[in-house]
Amino acid sequence: MIWSDSGLTKPLHVGDSGSTQLGPAYEANQQCHAHVHSGYDGHAFTWGMSFRTETAGECCAACEAHQSSCSPSVQKFQSPLMEKPQSCGNGAGVPESFVCNVWVFCPLPMCWAQDIWNHTFGECWLKNQQDPAHPIAPNSGAYPAKLRAEHTTAPEKVEWISGVIVPEGTEVLPNDPHWGAAENNKNGRKLLH
Repeated sequence: MIWSDSGLTKPLHVGDSGSTQLGPAYEANQQCHAHVHSGYDGHAFTWGMSFRTETAGECCAACEAHQSSCSPSVQKFQSPLMEKPQSCGNGAGVPESFVCNVWVFCPLPMCWAQDIWNHTFGECWLKNQQDPAHPIAPNSGAYPAKLRAEHTTAPEKVEWISGVIVPEGTEVLPNDPHWGAAENNKNGRKLLH
């Protein structure tokens, strides 16, 4: 499924009417709750610049593998798509529920972000938010004109695709974008770090 800019969800598979221009990198199953043109926030378990997948669906599957495998006593996880185990990014004193429930994927040759890095195709960020059914998306949809005037290299829309892993039947309603973590914190939205 993808979460469209209109707020409606629809299945996303290459070959569906209206989605063929997105290409196979955007494919993800319904349980991934994918949202095109969104960059979800959260505590990062993986450094996406060195943790990569070929599709949004593979990034989602890595998040599912992290969620089902990691705990304070388990320090590595692996999905069938990974060549080698990856660090869970957790440790002693970390709650059992502190596992991946948010994933962010770069489906384009370059994905713009408000940082100093050049983000490229395949970056897969595995993250955690307190309430993945209402993910905080500092950036979603079209960038505001003021932001684009300040950041002249910013594209018209967010170039990332993000999703969440939640129990089956859970309705996912992303929070409105607030264009940065500082704005989210100002409005009382706190992330688990």
